[in-house]
Amino acid sequence: MSTEADTTGAIADIVAMEVLDRVALSTLARDVAGVSLQELIAAFVTELRDRAVRVENGAATGDFGTIGHESHALKSSAATFGAVRVASIAAALDAACKADRTEPVPVLVRALKTCIEPTVSALLITGDSGKRRGTPGDEFADRLDRVGVS
Repeated sequence: MSTEADTTGAIADIVAMEVLDRVALSTLARDVAGVSLQELIAAFVTELRDRAVRVENGAATGDFGTIGHESHALKSSAATFGAVRVASIAAALDAACKADRTEPVPVLVRALKTCIEPTVSALLITGDSGKRRGTPGDEFADRLDRVGVS
């Protein structure tokens, strides 16, 4: 059985992760060449914030069905955009809800809440004020290096 200390330790490991996975972002940039990466990021940021609010509301009302549904969707979309902290916490929330384990949910929801805005900030600085198109591989990785995302 998991204890709150186990959950807190696991969250500490997640928090130690990088905010973004540059390989995932480079892959996404390559895969969407010719599409505005900045527009995709903006759409994901909206989704991220909306789903996080629904997870928080679900936690406040004890609606573990909503928490499970939203965290399941969030873990996949966050992984696509390289948002590894968010994806990891969402995966843990999804697993807890599927296993009917409610005890780690409040701690995981707080952890999700604290990592949303740092993730949003890191994602938004990957573009050049929305003026550039998604670029493949190395050039995008260079842009990430310039803004300090690793």
